[in-house]
Amino acid sequence: MKNEQNFKQALASQQIEWINLINPSHDEVERLSKLHDLDYQAIISALDEEERSRVEFEDNYMMIIVDVPVSYDEDTYYSTVPLGIIKTNQTLITLCTKQLNVFNKRRLPTNSHINAYIYQILYNISILYLGYLRIIERKSTKVEKTLREAMKNEILFEMLDLQKSLVYMSSSLKSNQIVLERLLRIERRDTFEHDLLEDVIVENRQAIDMSKIYSNILNSNVDVFSNVISNNLNIVMKFLTIVSVIIAVPTVVSSFWGMNVPVPFQDSVHGFLIVSIVALIITIIAGIYINTRQTTHQRRKKKK
Repeated sequence: MKNEQNFKQALASQQIEWINLINPSHDEVERLSKLHDLDYQAIISALDEEERSRVEFEDNYMMIIVDVPVSYDEDTYYSTVPLGIIKTNQTLITLCTKQLNVFNKRRLPTNSHINAYIYQILYNISILYLGYLRIIERKSTKVEKTLREAMKNEILFEMLDLQKSLVYMSSSLKSNQIVLERLLRIERRDTFEHDLLEDVIVENRQAIDMSKIYSNILNSNVDVFSNVISNNLNIVMKFLTIVSVIIAVPTVVSSFWGMNVPVPFQDSVHGFLIVSIVALIITIIAGIYINTRQTTHQRRKKKK
């Protein structure tokens, strides 16, 4: 990619070697650890998707692990993966299980220190979070409009995926913030690197605030639609109960003529027709009575 090529050239101009490993094999990790005198387990941990964000200082290197947002299933689901950044004297090593678009030098002047390149990567990650959060917000709005028209299971599952994505991002952003603040404490003041790192922290805090707002909105929408579904179910159950009561009237009426005792119209040629008409009349009266009670109840609620 062009950005990565420019990033590599900028590092090379400062006599800094950049090694970027994407989903490396165990043999590649072992060679890297031996070549640069790195802890093998530390490198492996940076490739663990469950690894927490942190910064470690050793005698001959510094390692930063931060979470980076990625998309899955054709941009329908979002999560995070760890990115390992290892700095030695004149070598910058980055490793991740996925290809990431966070390597460019757009904010860096010439003759920048190696730390500035690291902070530029962290800045790009924060910007990437903001971009993904805006995408999630737009998708959430679209899903909300669709649910207003028709409540389908697929749409509800899509909202659930967005909700999970925000949870992962919010947790990762907070972990990254701890790493950034620790780096800021050890960076010298009144330097370009210090100012750049402060910019990274500002962007990361903005992403944290956005994720909290979007998560609250999405959770509220989920609660509202859950209540709507529950209310619709209550309406259906109420309707079915009324129908069951009304349908039961002819059954009750006709059951009297099923008894083995003398009953009216038992000797009449039109007995069945008369009983049917009586059952129908009682059913209509019951239906009108129930409907009148419902209408009266609704009017009273409106007045209140």
